[in-house]
Order: sequence, then C-alpha cells, then structure tokens
Amino acid sequence: MKSKYCQNSLSFRRGGFLLGLGIIFSLTAVCALSEAETTRYFASIFGSESKPKKAKLTHTFAYVVKATGTGEGIENYTLELDTISWMPAAMVIKPHRFIPEEGVNMKLKDTLKWALETDQQIMQWGPYEIPEASYSRAMNRIAELDSGKVKYQCIDPLFFRARRVSDCIHGVSDMDPSAGRFRYLLIRFGEDASRHIVSRAFSSSVLIDPEKTHPWINQRLGLDQFPIVHKQLP
Repeated sequence: MKSKYCQNSLSFRRGGFLLGLGIIFSLTAVCALSEAETTRYFASIFGSESKPKKAKLTHTFAYVVKATGTGEGIENYTLELDTISWMPAAMVIKPHRFIPEEGVNMKLKDTLKWALETDQQIMQWGPYEIPEASYSRAMNRIAELDSGKVKYQCIDPLFFRARRVSDCIHGVSDMDPSAGRFRYLLIRFGEDASRHIVSRAFSSSVLIDPEKTHPWINQRLGLDQFPIVHKQLP
C-alpha cells in the first residue's frame, strides 16, 4: 500500500509532465503561427507610345505579381509574375483593320523590348498592392486571353462579340467589375488610356493604399534595366 506522500509525489510528477507537454504544444503552436506562409498581391499598369503619337505604335499592358513567403521581409518573398499584354499575333497593329485576327498575350519583357524596338516611350504606374479578389480577376482574364477564344482588333466592338474580340486597352480594362467598355472608349490610347485605367482603380476598391508604391518588385523582376518613366496620378 502506497503512502499518502508517495501518492502526492506521483500526482505531482504526472501534473508536471502534463504541464510540460502543454507548454511544448503551446510553443509549437506559436512557432507554427509565427512562421505561417503569407501571400500578398501586386499589380502595375503600363502605357507606351511613339513621339509623335501614332495609334499603330501605342500599347496598354499590365502585370500582376503573387508574393509568397514568411516573416516581415516581403522583399525576399517568392514572386510569381503574370502579364496582360494583348497584341496581334503578327505583331503589327493595324488601326484600320476591322476584321478580328489572331491575338497573343505577350510576356512582360518581350512587350518592353517590342516597345523599345519601335521607338516608343514606356510609362508605368505602380506597382500597387491589390486584394486577392482583384488578383483573381486578373488571372481569370489571362486565362481567357490564353484560351484562344479571344481575337485581337485594334478598334474592337463595344457590344456584339465584346467578350470574344479585344484590343490591348480592353484586354486590361475588361477586369473592371463596376464598368463596361463605355468607360474605356477609344478616344484614349497609349499613355492616356493607361492613365485612365489607373484613375479608375484609384476611385474604386481595386487598390490597397493607392498612395504607396512598391518599387522593389521592379528590381526583383529586373525591370530597372529598361528606360521606364514612372508616373503618379495627381
């Protein structure tokens, strides 16, 4: 028969063991929480045009970036880049062609090189942080353009076949959940069209803290090797 002292000692040891396990599990949970993976999203709008401006030598395009990692050093997160740069597959813009043609969604650096090779000045707004919903809309639009179901036309329709035919401007602006193509009429093209898209984003919930830009993304993407003019809305 165990003494009362032994029983109390055994209970104390059991209690201490359980307390130790509780502390270990708590510390493990805190560490797991502190090291949880974080995902943030960013976007930037570009415009390019020749001097003097010619419709066949203008372009509107954009990129979206998914940044994933742990800790506060977001500049070191892993980046996933996707681009909306809707162009004719033949790489020759024909403003007076009213028959849709095959289109291609170009990569970002290929777009920048094309603009420079055709003596265009490149303007950029952002990069801005965006909510996940805006990123998802961009990825859906990219999938739509890459599907082969959308044709290119420099002056595209506003109603009939509107989702099946697109110019470069509507390649980007069709992501706008609150406005159709009448908000993005082709009275604007090149820099003016791109600025208008950004101004629409400023006045909606598309951007997170629109007054703040994230130039480190350009550096990570190697865009500082290109002569890009960085713009801000007044």
